[in-house]
Amino acid sequence: SHNAGIDLVSLNGATATGILDTQQEELRFALGINIMASKNFSLFAELGIVNSKVSFSDAQLILGTGGTATADISSASGSRSAVDAKIGFRAMVTDHFELTGYGRYNGNGKLISDGDGGVGFSGKVEVGAGGFYHFNKNIALGGDYEFGKPGRFRLVARVSF
Repeated sequence: SHNAGIDLVSLNGATATGILDTQQEELRFALGINIMASKNFSLFAELGIVNSKVSFSDAQLILGTGGTATADISSASGSRSAVDAKIGFRAMVTDHFELTGYGRYNGNGKLISDGDGGVGFSGKVEVGAGGFYHFNKNIALGGDYEFGKPGRFRLVARVSF
């Protein structure tokens, strides 16, 4: 959830700047393979599907004339499912703690206009890093962060078999 700055230039002859309340949600399901390169270092690849949803509510605007206005743009909200692929490395730095780094193609990584006044999505390559705590050899919990505008922090549960 974040507030995005907006700049409307010459919309029906008016100009405005303001803040747009935005909420983004992402649900990703992927299957992957892990190849051990050494006792504590491995390479991995994942292929999955990602569902992204963007919800807009009110935009608080300052008009070019000096006045203010509130605009409801919830009708521009949208969602989509797309292909997702990830490749990277995993390194066990202790018996229970793992660090990871990766590159990811997110089929919904970039917000664009859908051409009908709503939000659309396009693919984007992103870079991220994370850490996981291994409770045992099958279950790990942690998080990762993808760098960019806006950055994305995710909580992650991993089941290995």
